Amino acid sequence: MANTQRPQPTNHKNLLGQVEIQPGDLQKLSLGTYRHGTPEPVIMLAYEPDTPDAIACHATRLDRGNHYELIYCFQNYGQVTCRVTVREWTRRSYS
Repeated sequence: MANTQRPQPTNHKNLLGQVEIQPGDLQKLSLGTYRHGTPEPVIMLAYEPDTPDAIACHATRLDRGNHYELIYCFQNYGQVTCRVTVREWTRRSYS
């Protein structure tokens, strides 16, 4: 069973959360609760080390009445521990 990690308060620009995944492990990261009708944030994923083909990623929306919780599930099929950083993309992300 995977652990769900909640994002920690941070002052890093656009950072929604980070998760460290051991080889063969499955982790879940809650990206927040949103009102129905609100579009999901556009997400950028950064992998450290840079092995995106070793990580499977799946987004899930859990209905919570008039809100939904956005959860990303990650599984590491590689041979090394990988850290995934999740950021919200905005036009100013690259400024």
